[in-house]
Amino acid sequence: MLSGISWVSFFIGCIVLMFLYYCILYLMYQKKGTTKNQQHMIKGESIAFAPSNDTELIEAIEVMIEQAYKNQSSQHELFFALQQILKNPSDPDASIKIRIESAIQSKMNELDMPGFDADELVRLWKP
Repeated sequence: MLSGISWVSFFIGCIVLMFLYYCILYLMYQKKGTTKNQQHMIKGESIAFAPSNDTELIEAIEVMIEQAYKNQSSQHELFFALQQILKNPSDPDASIKIRIESAIQSKMNELDMPGFDADELVRLWKP
């Protein structure tokens, strides 16, 4: 019975089955609406983003807040996501922190989301 199957057809069958298996896994775990530079931290996912300047960082934060609003994520999840993106080995100066905090608050106000209070904004910069 097995003598009718050649090794070539066996390996081709294995490759086809593996390809189908990984395609199904990819489709099951693919997040809708995310791009390579915009893997958000909502629901504890890792972020693959290294901003080159402050403006790019602020834009990424605004996109993250919009995504959290669309996904109806909790404020705690958004806080964790922002904390992860703001994790930086070098401590930014006060003017950059103020710009980023005001951008966060204004974007959340624009989307009618409850903003962070002063204590939460301070904790946002701590790992």
